[in-house]
Amino acid sequence: MRVNNRGYSIKSHLGLLIFIFCIGVFTMAGIGCSSSDHIPVTLKSIEITPAYPSVPLGFTRQFTATGIFSNDSKQDMTDQVTWDSSDPSKATISNATGSEGLVTTVGVGTTTIDATFDGITGATVLTVTDAELVSIEVTPANPSVPIGIFKRFIATGVYSNGTAYNITTRVDYWTSSDISVAVMNPGGGLAISVGEGETTISATLDDITGSTVLTVTPAELVYIQILPLHPSVPVNHTQQFTAIGAYEDSSTQDITDQVTWYSTDPSKATISNDDGSEGLATTVGVGTTTISAELDGITGTTMLTGTPAELVSIEVTPANPSVPLGLAQQFTAIGTYDDNSTQDITNQITWYSSDRSKAVISNAAGSEGLVITVGVGTTTIRATLAFGGITGATVLTVADAELVFIEVTPADPSVPLGSTQQFTAAGTYTNGVVLNLMNHTTWYSSDELVARISNADESKGIATTLAEGTTTISATRDGVSGSTDLEVY
Repeated sequence: MRVNNRGYSIKSHLGLLIFIFCIGVFTMAGIGCSSSDHIPVTLKSIEITPAYPSVPLGFTRQFTATGIFSNDSKQDMTDQVTWDSSDPSKATISNATGSEGLVTTVGVGTTTIDATFDGITGATVLTVTDAELVSIEVTPANPSVPIGIFKRFIATGVYSNGTAYNITTRVDYWTSSDISVAVMNPGGGLAISVGEGETTISATLDDITGSTVLTVTPAELVYIQILPLHPSVPVNHTQQFTAIGAYEDSSTQDITDQVTWYSTDPSKATISNDDGSEGLATTVGVGTTTISAELDGITGTTMLTGTPAELVSIEVTPANPSVPLGLAQQFTAIGTYDDNSTQDITNQITWYSSDRSKAVISNAAGSEGLVITVGVGTTTIRATLAFGGITGATVLTVADAELVFIEVTPADPSVPLGSTQQFTAAGTYTNGVVLNLMNHTTWYSSDELVARISNADESKGIATTLAEGTTTISATRDGVSGSTDLEVY
């Protein structure tokens, strides 16, 4: 190993001056100076860890470079050295920002890993093995969670050469033995508890399976936190509150739609318990009221203040969009008030289209700001607050663009029997615009015995699996189709 012993003798009559220079320069570099002889600290060697590792083919390994200096101090230099692999056919190593020292194995054999800085080099030998997977450990072991909670599992693969690696995203599939207790995300080790009881969570790769038992319990609620804390909202505006439940097993859960909401002073603000709008408060007077959320005898509270702020401007978004003829566009109105607060007022203002032969815009409850294009050209979209006289506007261009391509995602998914899969269709037009066409296409399944896909408004693009096998899922609009394969196992 080459060692750089470059140093500089300090003459006695210049000692103080150069010592000060030494402190300044080497402090900025993160390197110290010797206070006794005023000799700058120099890099002596570089140590690479781990030393002589053995890694199965196809896996990665992070290396670290530690600089050892003439005063025996050490410093992490992983992102300062230049990394090299003597045999890139066995392994490559990164010098890219953020991944310095990360090795990717590509062939069985050995290669020398070097780290060089200012002429000093450190080295170690990496052995890439054709090791076989012998077992899988699923962690955490035998966890317990309440109903409705997501739980992340990790799969660790143990190989025949004694090494162990995180293979959570590499396993062939994750399963739950009882989907009435918990269901699994097929690709990521994420479980959602849906009912009380026990289920076995398994991870399988190359016919090797590891498992653990998940217990789903009706954990007791001990505390409710309401967010946001103490907001101030202009009168006649809304504020969405969220209730977070804390349970005795230290888990938390969004229980906004499970609690009962109260406002202590309905003359200042009301709050909804209606399906779909739980926790939505509306300020009706200037002043403060207490907002409460109650479940199973547990209550959480916060304060809501109605302010007399005045609307000063309205911003309509998106700004100046271009939309192909025949498609819809949702506009949003954001109000800015004289206290510098902002509020979504899409459903509180009146919408106008300056040229209804190009586009019409809705003021109907539940679809405020939704434009339907009917003719090629431009029209100005305006949002006006009737009692304030404040208006915001943008220009909508309706393009005579043609649909040229549809991409259906996710691509080639594989899901377990009994689950559902949401598909999305993205349409590319001749003017370069890409739009979400999920609700504007007709969906088909080539084999409805394997899976059926919905065209109903409330469930567009959702495939329901019925039998093991493969079916082609396609989306069609204006004679253009896109497709992907769905595998059910």
